[in-house]
Amino acid sequence: KKVQTIAEEGGASVVVFPELTAHPDLVAGLKAQLAALPNRIGLVIPGSRHAEISSGVWRNRCTALDPIGSDSTVTHDKVTRYALPRKMAAEYGQRGEVEFIECSEAPRRIRLYDSFTLGRFAVLICRDVIEPQIPEFLRQHFLDHVFVVAMTPDLRDFLGPCSQLGRILDAGVFVANMPFDAPHPALIYLPVRAKPGFEECPPGSHEVCLQTTHL
Repeated sequence: KKVQTIAEEGGASVVVFPELTAHPDLVAGLKAQLAALPNRIGLVIPGSRHAEISSGVWRNRCTALDPIGSDSTVTHDKVTRYALPRKMAAEYGQRGEVEFIECSEAPRRIRLYDSFTLGRFAVLICRDVIEPQIPEFLRQHFLDHVFVVAMTPDLRDFLGPCSQLGRILDAGVFVANMPFDAPHPALIYLPVRAKPGFEECPPGSHEVCLQTTHL
């Protein structure tokens, strides 16, 4: 209902859900909403979900939806791994811990996307954004936005690294979190840019004056 309201009001370019919220029913509902109100929201990232991409090979993967409700090319496989609780692993038909059986021989990649409306952006999952090698990679590629789907009790570990990354990139960093009982549902870093000064007419008499208007 919230996404439908956002779409009808036309007040968002990107909607981001937390990590491990992309249940098939939720994704199906989002696709239906976007198809019913096409081109109102530029991108919807419905969190992530463990997917068996081939026999015995699992990924914690997020796939964004495009403005008409189809799976887009914007996708990310979580780079940092953790031990999935056995109870949750059982929901995927596994007796062990899903992330322990993830395929390790293939490298995991950070994908960058160039958009006419959003500029250059990346989508990451949880601690990916604060692992030392990944911010260093992002610093080299001049991003405009970083979208992060997270599931962590609180965002204290993210505050410093995300604000530092945002300053270095001069980019927006948006973290949507599933905080359990702690009051840390989101973290947003927005760069504050200095207001440009207006050009003034030079002193004395002159025939032509260049007037610059800043919007």
